[in-house]
Amino acid sequence: MHYSLFLFLLFISFSSYSFEHSHAEYDRLLSTIVTENGAETTVDYDYLKNNPETLNSYLATLESVSKQDFDSWNKSQQLAFLINTYNAFTLKLIINNYPGIDSIRDLGGLIFSSPWDRKFFNLFGKKTSLGYIEHDVLREKYNEPRIHFAINCASKSCPALQKRAYIADKLDEQLENATIQFMRNNKYNRFDPDNKRLEISSIFTWFTADFTKNGSLQNFIAPYISDDPKIQSLLKDDKNSKNSSSGIGSSLKQNEIKIIFLDYDWSLNKL
Repeated sequence: MHYSLFLFLLFISFSSYSFEHSHAEYDRLLSTIVTENGAETTVDYDYLKNNPETLNSYLATLESVSKQDFDSWNKSQQLAFLINTYNAFTLKLIINNYPGIDSIRDLGGLIFSSPWDRKFFNLFGKKTSLGYIEHDVLREKYNEPRIHFAINCASKSCPALQKRAYIADKLDEQLENATIQFMRNNKYNRFDPDNKRLEISSIFTWFTADFTKNGSLQNFIAPYISDDPKIQSLLKDDKNSKNSSSGIGSSLKQNEIKIIFLDYDWSLNKL
């Protein structure tokens, strides 16, 4: 009886922890194909197209994870897995069609309204799409707006694909660094305090609801766009305002900050 219980517990333990949460294989791949250019990165799709073995091996491990195993992980393990899965299968989608594309949006067509609707890989044993991971899992089930600076859409205006895999033990630090890195890239986000003009990525208009669950859009942006307390104070809404959680409208009214959403460059983030 005791021996049977031991075997059962051993099986549960193995099934729950057999997945390599270091994502080491993917981490090594990223260090090879991603080049850092200041706050931005580019991807060597030529190399990846000609040497897909490591990526394919890693993708196979992702597809082998069951929903039962996934549910047994902690939140950080789940988030790291989902972010890496999204980014790795985005790489796969690109090289499946490379070099015949200049943008991921070239992959839309008559059958699929967008590349994010394509069901071309398995998640928990079911065919699924990148859009499902982003909207139905990450955005729906986790209150973590910083994921928008971690998932990569293979485009120049997208937050950078990092040179390292996301891992549970460092996830909060990695998400924070990715957010700061993107927000302080004045090519895509900038604030002119003299003219009270805030120019920011279109990401903030597409996903406003995600950034304003706990306050206004400006209050989310302020600590990330600058480490200058004066800038942060000028940019933030009045915390005591009854409308401080209502997003862009209240921001414009309270501080008279003019918010401009910048055009998005969908060109491929290739080396």
